[in-house]
Amino acid sequence: MPTRLPLTNFKNANGTSLAAAASTNDFGISVSLGTSEFLLSEAANSNTKTDFALAEFVLPSYYAAGRNLTVAVNCNYTVGGGTVGTHTLAVAAYVNAANGTQSSNICTTGALALPSSNSALNFTINGSSLVPGSYLTLLFTLVIQDTGGSNITAQINSTQLSY
Repeated sequence: MPTRLPLTNFKNANGTSLAAAASTNDFGISVSLGTSEFLLSEAANSNTKTDFALAEFVLPSYYAAGRNLTVAVNCNYTVGGGTVGTHTLAVAAYVNAANGTQSSNICTTGALALPSSNSALNFTINGSSLVPGSYLTLLFTLVIQDTGGSNITAQINSTQLSY
């Protein structure tokens, strides 16, 4: 069953709300009603930028215990006037226990190369320890590098969790 993760519910890695503009290590949330909504990275200008965002999700009562999850992230990068170097997205998934502790990362897919045009990257979350009601925190880590020039950005256009 696929479920969209609303981008306006995403948070900075420290749990605070996303701002409209990206800042050091944080995505910005870009909303133009009737036109577009996406998470936008910092602009890399002859350097490398790493931005983080997190989302939370509770598995519904109809989730089949032990089934792997897939996180599909529609994303892309845009070259302003530079030359793209590293351009990756990674997803980490942590199970939150009732006592506030978290598991180690259960996402089995490593960082994937960002596409230059809107396309989905798929990440697998190991479901062997999951049951209905499992509370997950997902951390999205995007790295974008400009190796000469300016203004390379990346964006997350949508996210979907399937189980």
